Amino acid sequence: MLNMVYDKEVAITEFGLRKPGSVLGFSNGNADQSVLVLIPERNPHYVFQPQQLGIMTIWWEAAPDEPLFISGPHGSGKTSFVNQFCARVGAPVVSLTARSRLDRTDLIGHYIIDKDKSMRFVDGPLTRAWRYGMVFLINEMSAAPADL
Repeated sequence: MLNMVYDKEVAITEFGLRKPGSVLGFSNGNADQSVLVLIPERNPHYVFQPQQLGIMTIWWEAAPDEPLFISGPHGSGKTSFVNQFCARVGAPVVSLTARSRLDRTDLIGHYIIDKDKSMRFVDGPLTRAWRYGMVFLINEMSAAPADL
């Protein structure tokens, strides 16, 4: 499982701000390549808004096990903000776009029958993110069924 660590602090200047400080980084020392490829690519031209970054940093360090809901108009940069934050702290991201026919098994996973006729559970995106300590990002949550 991946964890946040103090020995890999990321300077606030990494976020394009000029004040001193740091943000906890993400430890991925034991992660395999399938997890590491999910760290978003850093866009060096991305500009963080100080207030948004402050809120995200507080959540990231104080309540990382709690969900964070970010809302705003379509195209306002919610997804790119999360991806660019995660790119800078080295956190892998699993993304899913909600839809009206989204089912719990689409999130959690399901059993399959292997060639030797045994049953094996295959993680869904939510389970995979939880198992490896990754950020789970749901886009268009308002499109998901109410009972999800």
